[in-house]
Amino acid sequence: MKRIRLAIIHQDGLLTGSATSLRFLLKGLDTMKFDLQVIVGGPGPLQDILLADGFEAEICPIYGFWTAPGPRWYRPGAVKNVLALFRNGRIKKVIKKIRPDIIHLNDKALIGVGLRLKSLGIPIVQHLRSTYQATHTGLFVLISKWAIRRYASLVVSISEDEAEEFADFESKAVIFNSMDVMNLSFSPHVKSEIRNGFGVSENEKMILFIGLFTKTKGAWDFVNMAGHFKRKYGAEGYKFVMVGPRAKDPTAAISERMKAMWNSASREAAAFEELLSKNNITGDLIFPGYRKDVLDVIHAADVVVICNRLGAMGRQAFEVLAVGKPLLITGGHSGKSSIVIDGKSAIVVKAEDYPEMARQLKKLAEDPILMEKLSREGRRHSELHFDFRQNGKKLENEYMKLLS
Repeated sequence: MKRIRLAIIHQDGLLTGSATSLRFLLKGLDTMKFDLQVIVGGPGPLQDILLADGFEAEICPIYGFWTAPGPRWYRPGAVKNVLALFRNGRIKKVIKKIRPDIIHLNDKALIGVGLRLKSLGIPIVQHLRSTYQATHTGLFVLISKWAIRRYASLVVSISEDEAEEFADFESKAVIFNSMDVMNLSFSPHVKSEIRNGFGVSENEKMILFIGLFTKTKGAWDFVNMAGHFKRKYGAEGYKFVMVGPRAKDPTAAISERMKAMWNSASREAAAFEELLSKNNITGDLIFPGYRKDVLDVIHAADVVVICNRLGAMGRQAFEVLAVGKPLLITGGHSGKSSIVIDGKSAIVVKAEDYPEMARQLKKLAEDPILMEKLSREGRRHSELHFDFRQNGKKLENEYMKLLS
């Protein structure tokens, strides 16, 4: 049987959430059926990691069109965004050499690539890994939607939130982000080591935030929620831990693009420090810095709080449920996401409702039966929906529909 030649294109070689999702996407596909040709848009650690997974990746320079949140119209990055629609000529030569049966674009930052490749007449799959809710420039939303509708044969969304923005698109599928859910294991020794390193005792509740300390990633909302919690209930017996790169801590070993994002947000960083002071909570928050062992850190927590403003729940929600930790999360923009089931696998609250967030956190953290239920059901939900083997088969079925 002839294998189907599948070209999967990723926008850069950096370690990001979409790069992690790419790894599990590749692992989930049957290499007896598919001849996988991976192309990354630049050098970086991702190429070596993919090689360790058994996948060779060819480098071809790619210019991304960013909308999550992307540049503001008056910033120099806005000009680069527009130029990205016209500067991806080399990728067409690479694809002509490969001659794939299907092209898969791993992120909608690749719309410039999609427009270039449309004339080849090869089915193009567009993966949607973010929404437009936080996009800084409305014109870029219109351009992105127009481009995807012009070249995509199929859009694959990681949740109903992303799919809602292409509700009228005829060919679409929702396939959740993936993990190796079935082989996760954690050592009690590592859990104690992490908590001790953070200064959290066995009897204290560790409330965790993970991510960049930006407004869109929910860092501001976490601080406001923690401040309200302290004023209403006191902080005794609780430790609020924020894991991620902080402007005061430039030693964080993060990707170059993330560093650039952080450096360009110096005013937001200053506002974050001011927010800590305003809430009188600086001394009640723990900042361990950037960590590579994210899943171990999640396992060490008692409750994880996700409150980003990206319009969708993001990869962290998949990871928290797979680890089996109680999750307090703000809902996606559509209200249709089935990543979590409110009251069963997580507690879903309205964004920016800090009194309600604090109340639900207090209720959850002091109810061991509810915490155990959320942990158990979250883990079960992840086994049913997030394992890379199952989702690989779902994606293969979508490919076969295109070819037939």
